[in-house]
Amino acid sequence: MLALARMKPLAAIAVTAALLTACGTARTEFRTRCPSLAEYTAERQKQAANELLMLPPDSALAEFIDDYGELRKRCRAVEKRT
Repeated sequence: MLALARMKPLAAIAVTAALLTACGTARTEFRTRCPSLAEYTAERQKQAANELLMLPPDSALAEFIDDYGELRKRCRAVEKRT
């Protein structure tokens, strides 16, 4: 019984120490990075825009291209913040 009575306070101290350690002042900074974006000339962008306009309205490819454009926009925003 005596050993069990001693272990409870030790366990409480260990738990308290672990919880207080989580509140430490050390800061860890994470930097979000996106992969490098391909650069396209204005002429190539114009060609792509014209080709996109020729796709049918329900085109899966058009949807994928829009998603890619959104991803590029988000990557540029992340790079501005870092």
